[in-house]
Amino acid sequence: MFDTQGLWIIPLCTVIGALCGWLYSRVMAARAMASESKPAPSSKPVPAAPPAPPPSMPHPMPAASEPKPPEPKRSEPKLKESLSPPLVPPRPSEGASIQDWISHAEILDFDGFASEAREVLTIALDRCATAVESGRRPDVGEVLTRALTAATRMADQGTLARVHALLGRLSERMDDKDGAHEHYLAALELYENRNDRRGIGAACELLARLHARLDDPEGAEAYWRYGLSLATAMGNRKEEARILGVLGRLASLAGDLEGAEELFREAMTLEEALGRPLEEGVLTADLARLERTRGKEETARVLFDAALARLAEAGADPEELDRLRGERGEP
Repeated sequence: MFDTQGLWIIPLCTVIGALCGWLYSRVMAARAMASESKPAPSSKPVPAAPPAPPPSMPHPMPAASEPKPPEPKRSEPKLKESLSPPLVPPRPSEGASIQDWISHAEILDFDGFASEAREVLTIALDRCATAVESGRRPDVGEVLTRALTAATRMADQGTLARVHALLGRLSERMDDKDGAHEHYLAALELYENRNDRRGIGAACELLARLHARLDDPEGAEAYWRYGLSLATAMGNRKEEARILGVLGRLASLAGDLEGAEELFREAMTLEEALGRPLEEGVLTADLARLERTRGKEETARVLFDAALARLAEAGADPEELDRLRGERGEP
């Protein structure tokens, strides 16, 4: 006979097993849902957050350090030292011809040495001036023509004016009065453009003397008075006295005796103030001749004596003194 009292345990175990299975299925379903709701992990690593800065603390004062000696400067190559400046060609020797000096000036100007070219051309013109006055160089005209071209290319009005003045002197010596007048006028205009008073005065002197040789006293007087105004403006008392004497002689030749006397006495006053007995003696002799022209012989003799005294004091040429004594009328 079976024991019927233990049979109730079977259905009880069945119920408990079913309950446990149902609870297990619910737990697994909940885990699945939780895993689907989370984002998929990134394949790139997430950078770590920077560490938090430490709390700021007051910086301690740096300890006083002894001053350090300055470091020696490095010697760096300079541009001027690395690039050699162009060398100025050497000048011709002192015995070189004027043509050589002109050629050297042309080379310097072509190579860009403007100031050196002008200086060399000035030396060449000094030699040209000597050749013109001596008349010993037949080729000086050709040299001056080259100098004129070089000065024109250099655009140096002062040098160009001097070349024209020398060409005028050469033309005058060759008895070409028209050519001389043209060159002198060109020189005067160039000097006026530069406001070169000394150059203007020199050109006026050349033009005045040329007009005097051409028997044009009015033209000569105009240029000498132009030069006189410049000398007065410049305060050149020596030149002023000289031109006053020249104008006095010009007035005396023209028969203007009163005007000549006034000019002579004004020039004598200046020469006396300048302390130049030689020039004062020459003017006194001019005044003596003027008084003789007026018929005042006694006054003329007194003035001749005064002129001889001043000239002797200045150490004048003995022949000039003898000539003046004969003019005075001594036996």
